[in-house]
Amino acid sequence: MAKSPYGARSKLVSIPAPIAGWNARDAKSEMGKTDAVVLDNFIPDAGGVQQRRGKAAHATSLTGNFVESLMEYSSPSASPKLFAGLPGIIYEVTAASAGVSTITGLTNGRWQHTMFATPGGHYLVLCNGANSVLNYDGTSWTFPAITGVTSSTLINVCAHMSRLWFIQSATLKVWYLDSQSIAGAATAIDFAPICKHGGELISMATWTRDGGAGLDDYACFVTSSGEILLYQGTDPSSADTWALVGIFKGPPPIGRRCFIKLGADLCYLSSVGVLPLPHFLSENSAGVAKPIAILERPLAGRFWNTRERIC
Repeated sequence: MAKSPYGARSKLVSIPAPIAGWNARDAKSEMGKTDAVVLDNFIPDAGGVQQRRGKAAHATSLTGNFVESLMEYSSPSASPKLFAGLPGIIYEVTAASAGVSTITGLTNGRWQHTMFATPGGHYLVLCNGANSVLNYDGTSWTFPAITGVTSSTLINVCAHMSRLWFIQSATLKVWYLDSQSIAGAATAIDFAPICKHGGELISMATWTRDGGAGLDDYACFVTSSGEILLYQGTDPSSADTWALVGIFKGPPPIGRRCFIKLGADLCYLSSVGVLPLPHFLSENSAGVAKPIAILERPLAGRFWNTRERIC
């Protein structure tokens, strides 16, 4: 067999790791070199990709098809506790053993939740838009008496500026309680007159601009149509201490858990990907900022890495 007069030729090609994550949005011709068409059991980070670790059973004997919420209770004076919300039941799953049923007869397990401290104690506050708001004080579960609004219509809760804020289902209203209160009269703010794209209010979060909680923090609201409203101030009952900063139009959110805290950033889970909200709002209001890839995140707590069901 005749040999090539030019000899063998080879060329080394460096293929970058898919650190941008799985891209299921763009056409292949539009993808970057660090986008992955398929990414099974690998987790991207700044320097490459890591193989996803295996799994082990933590809590067993849970009655229901799936866990819809994971909620941590943490206070300065007691060990943290972990609760799992399933359809109809909340289990305590702190220990790696059989789960312990703590409250039953509930409508669903899609709880939005936050920790909140008052002079009377530390509370885990939950709402799901079907059952009345629930509080856990480290020992027992109670239904706080919230007046002015039907408690079972509240779908989202957020702690902002020493107050609890609740979003009412199928409206553009947010309700807030008195400072450092877990019950009592709720006051409404109706965003319907300033929301030009309709829809309903979906979620609320606190956006800090300096990496820590302070008086310059923004209250961030998002509607089902993708309108993002920013307010600043401490007392929403006074025009002197509460003001609208701006209204921005972005892509629609995905579910009620569409805000993710990532360090000092507040990330927005939208129909076009995960958008770092500060960069998105500073670039424009058309929703064209490049999403960042977040495939997994650690649950707020110290138990394991997981992902909550998006509801």
